[in-house]
Amino acid sequence: MNVRRYYIPNTIYFITAVTRHRKPIFADETNLDIFRSTLWDVKTIHPFVM
Repeated sequence: MNVRRYYIPNTIYFITAVTRHRKPIFADETNLDIFRSTLWDVKTIHPFVM
């Protein structure tokens, strides 16, 4: 698989996504915790600021 990364130094990115059937998966606290944990793990590998 060829993954391309879109990168421009000192640029702000806005990322949005929609879940399948627009299901509100983050209304469930467990799913929200998984998302936060994953975000933290990615941030340690690829530092970013939010």
